[in-house]
Amino acid sequence: MDLGLGLQGDVVVVTGAGGQIGQVIVEAFLSAGCLVGGFDIDKSKFIKQHWNLFWVAVDTTDEVGMTAAWKSVEERFNATPTICVCAAAVDLSFVEHHSSITKMPTKTPKSKGKNISLIIIGSEAGDFGVAGNPDYAASKAAVQFGLVLSLAPDAARVHPLARVNSISPGAVDTERFRAECTEDRSGTLKWIESEATVAQKKAVDVEGIAKMCLVLASEKWSPSITGQNVRLNGGKSGKFFWNQNGDALW
Repeated sequence: MDLGLGLQGDVVVVTGAGGQIGQVIVEAFLSAGCLVGGFDIDKSKFIKQHWNLFWVAVDTTDEVGMTAAWKSVEERFNATPTICVCAAAVDLSFVEHHSSITKMPTKTPKSKGKNISLIIIGSEAGDFGVAGNPDYAASKAAVQFGLVLSLAPDAARVHPLARVNSISPGAVDTERFRAECTEDRSGTLKWIESEATVAQKKAVDVEGIAKMCLVLASEKWSPSITGQNVRLNGGKSGKFFWNQNGDALW
């Protein structure tokens, strides 16, 4: 039994690649032997350099810009990306919609292909909701459930081996989260977000998210996993809304 990921030489596009989670995802795919196109709107984040890494400055809300960016990756690596990881954590509910993917023209695959996968990074907000911020939670739930479940059969219609999944992390142990916990004068943020209702009593490891992306991208490891949302939250079972005095915790 071959337990390798089988991702060597595959072309991957990672959006939000300059972010604290995106950078680690890029590193993971490079370590797996992939050719990576890193998309981000902020050029100042293009720090890491690697022969197999191609940075592209692009606004992911710009359909024309994204089409051009995708083509530039094809030209750089002389191959079409078969894996796309959407790691940008931004609310796009206010943006004018792109053309429906189900109505876009499709081309008959030239080859059987392998590791054809779309992985969307969602949020626990879509699983548990966010008191005081329902629009954000609704947008996440729409993506990691409604969109993923709808795209899974559409993708298979284009290519029978294509898979679509999402990951919804809990509070992630990034520099930003640690800074927010340090700045929290009440001293309860860390406990509320990553300990009180979390079985493992800790924030999610960033590398754990990246490794799950590798598993979902690999046809060898997840050939029949599609239309699924993976909760990567250390066993989180919910959120706290009130303290013992009846005061709101948000």
